[in-house]
Amino acid sequence: MVGIFNGSLFLVDEGSLLMGKGGDSEMEWINCTALKKGHRVIAGRPWDSIPGQAPRAKTGDSVFFISRSGRLLQLSASLKGFKWKDCKNPPGARIASIVDQEIFRENIVFTVGRNRRLYQYNKITDLWHEHHQSQHLVLSRSLGTATRPAAELSLRGSLFMLSEEGKLAEYKRSTADGWNWIEHGSPGINVKLVRAPGPCFEGSQLFLVGSDGNVHLRLMDQGEWRWVNCGFPNDEYESVVEVTDEFQGGLQREEKNSPFEHCHPRSHQLDPYRFLEML
Repeated sequence: MVGIFNGSLFLVDEGSLLMGKGGDSEMEWINCTALKKGHRVIAGRPWDSIPGQAPRAKTGDSVFFISRSGRLLQLSASLKGFKWKDCKNPPGARIASIVDQEIFRENIVFTVGRNRRLYQYNKITDLWHEHHQSQHLVLSRSLGTATRPAAELSLRGSLFMLSEEGKLAEYKRSTADGWNWIEHGSPGINVKLVRAPGPCFEGSQLFLVGSDGNVHLRLMDQGEWRWVNCGFPNDEYESVVEVTDEFQGGLQREEKNSPFEHCHPRSHQLDPYRFLEML
C-alpha cells in the first residue's frame, strides 16, 4: 500500500500501480501502470496530511510516485481521465523517497535522493533544486512529515525527517532567517528512531517510534523542545496514553477500553517502507 488520495487507495503489485475506488457493492480496481505511458513504481508520497486541516482539492489534482530507476512520476486526474508524466530526477542523483507533496508549499514536492540529500521539484517550472545540507547530516530514505501554519500564504513551516543514524532532523523555514537545519537527536542514548515521523499536531507535537518499541513524542513545551516517552499498549490493554488540548507540562492519562485489542503489546519497530532501504 503506497497511498490514499482523493478517496482512492493505491497499491503496488510486483511494480504495477493499482488504484481502488469504492463502488456500490465492491471495490473497483484500475491498473494505472497499464495506462498509456504507464510506469512501474516502488513507493509513493507520505500519507499524513496536517491534522485539523482539510486537504485542498483542486482541478488537475495529482499524486507522485517513485519508479524503480529512481525517477519521480506524476499521475494526474482530470475529466479526460488519467495521465502519467515523467518528472525525471535531479542531475546526478536518483530519488529514494518523497518527503512531502504540496503540504508545505503548493506545487512543490520535496524528496530525498539515494545519495541521502534533500531536493525539491517544482510542478510548474519542472525544475529541480538541491537544498543546502551539512556533510555530516546523512538523511534516511524514509518518508517525512510537513507542518505549516493554516494561512495558505505563509512561508513558515518545517519538514521533519530521520537521519541515517536514527535521529530526528528538522528543516525549518522562517520569514526572518529563511531555511535552517535543526537536529533534535533521539529520545535516549541507546534509542534510535526507526519509523518515518508523523503525524505532527499543531506544529509542535510529533509522534515517532523508537528502537525500544515505545512511542515517543517530540514536544514544544513552554518554548523548548523535549522528549516524552509515551510507552506502548500493555499486556492487559487497560489504558492508552493520550495528548489532550489541556496538556500542561505532562501527559494526561485517560482510562478507557483500548481499541488495540488485537495489537502486539509493543509498537512495531519496522518502517512499512523498509524496502526503500534495499535500493
